[in-house]
Amino acid sequence: MAERKPLVLINGQLQELPVGDTVPGSGVGGLQNNLAATSAPTANNDTSEGYSIGSRWVDVTNDNTYTCVDNTDGAAVWVQENGSGGGGSMTDAQVKAAYENNPNTNALTDALLTKLNNIEAGATGDQTGTEIVATIDAELGQTDWKTPGSGGGSGLPAGGDVNEILKKNSATDGDVSWVLASDLLGTPKAAVAPSYNNEGGTGNRSGVILLSTTISFVNDFNDLINGLDNNGPYFATGAAAGEELVFQFIEKKVIEEVRWRQSNATTHATVKWQGSNNGLDWTDLCSEYVLGGATSQTNPMDLDATNSYTLYRMLGVSGNWSNNPYLYEVEFKIGTPAVDGIVGVPAGGTKGQVLVKSSDNDFEAEWVNLKDIVSETANFSISDTHLEGRKHVELTGVSTVTIPENLTNTQPVVFEQVDTTEVSFVAGTNVTINSLSGHLKIAGQYGAATLVPKGNNTFSLIGDLKA
Repeated sequence: MAERKPLVLINGQLQELPVGDTVPGSGVGGLQNNLAATSAPTANNDTSEGYSIGSRWVDVTNDNTYTCVDNTDGAAVWVQENGSGGGGSMTDAQVKAAYENNPNTNALTDALLTKLNNIEAGATGDQTGTEIVATIDAELGQTDWKTPGSGGGSGLPAGGDVNEILKKNSATDGDVSWVLASDLLGTPKAAVAPSYNNEGGTGNRSGVILLSTTISFVNDFNDLINGLDNNGPYFATGAAAGEELVFQFIEKKVIEEVRWRQSNATTHATVKWQGSNNGLDWTDLCSEYVLGGATSQTNPMDLDATNSYTLYRMLGVSGNWSNNPYLYEVEFKIGTPAVDGIVGVPAGGTKGQVLVKSSDNDFEAEWVNLKDIVSETANFSISDTHLEGRKHVELTGVSTVTIPENLTNTQPVVFEQVDTTEVSFVAGTNVTINSLSGHLKIAGQYGAATLVPKGNNTFSLIGDLKA
């Protein structure tokens, strides 16, 4: 019986071992192969055993075939042709490089993997606008986020104009509107009419005024603004010319008048007041005058009582300071200027009162009753006080009301006959009273007549009248 040669798998076919080949041994084409192994190759099946790149290894026990791709001594790499590698398997870097070397593959970095892991479950890349809106509705639990100005989202209200800004009108969500920034001025500050009662005027003002001086004082000169009449600071004797006492305010102030208070009526040097907003350029606010001469001396800012400054100083002009009286307080009739022409509203007032000008000067206004009720109980002549406005005169036991000449106020006044005493209006010298049919008497109890000044000693009398 002829000798049977070993069967080997060559190119996918079982064949007898070629003549001259061994197992293991030199293979086809001069390559060392092992075509009848009973296990997978290892990293030690390397060049020391004659294997080369391209050598083949057949594990006939496990039916696997391998090709050598690296025959480095002690680190051989065999690639399993029908599964995972055997022996010295490819390193992670080799696997990665082999994968990425194929067409249509991309590098899988840690950063890319993090992004992929952070994708929400169920997310798709082809959502329609309707699907996106539905998702937001479900997330917020409401649908009004799409409505401009609603509380559920960042919708903007309709309207508005160029350069307008969005203003929150109340604490309610979505209550906003377009307005000009100039209308807000960051909560604009209205003018405050000058008064000694305003902040910085009297009392302890150490928190709103910074005091500095070049004048020599005995004791602490800061007591001039502490609100106390105590025997504290007084002048050290010396020349006054060029010496200054500076009052620095946190914000611009309008000062109409200054009040100097001391322990006796001793006079001091000649001084004047000046204002500045930079400490370099000073504007005269009043004429020169002698300081003191009374325990309470007021001096108006007769040169400039309308402009506002942060710095006010009393400047010595001539003469000497007196060390006789204790110096109590320096007080100011002080106000705050308007911002961009906003009309000032004074503090105080009660419900139902109205604001009226109290003089022809800027910033001077006061809260008054809409109607002042005045009582007269005997015959009288009216005065300009009756013609100030808002006057209602109740007449009890009055039979004659005389209108004299040269009255200057121009506001109407109402007269009411409260009792049964008949009331007649009498024109004084050079005065003319015009009325319907020349009637000049109030018609009866609880009747009323209004006297209206017309100028040039002429008046109109209208209302419940009789002959």
